[in-house]
Amino acid sequence: MTGAPQLLHVSDAHVAYGKVEAVRAVSLGVGKNEIVTIIGANGAGKTTLLNAVMGILPLKGRVTFAGPRPDGRAKTPDAGRAEPRARAAHR
Repeated sequence: MTGAPQLLHVSDAHVAYGKVEAVRAVSLGVGKNEIVTIIGANGAGKTTLLNAVMGILPLKGRVTFAGPRPDGRAKTPDAGRAEPRARAAHR
């Protein structure tokens, strides 16, 4: 991470499926014009982390984004974390 302002900042992210914690204490930042990769073995929690950052899964921790919220809701001064979106029912 550089000293430039961050467009996306994830701090102390925890994601669980029931009692099983799939992501534990992850922090990362993405600045303007940066490319960040998340690497790890199969089952390490990469997709789970990204789904939680996007608001698809519940996340404990803090996510801030310097732009429109990923879930499309209006920003509030204290909005550090988007509420999870309801999933559409599949027929």
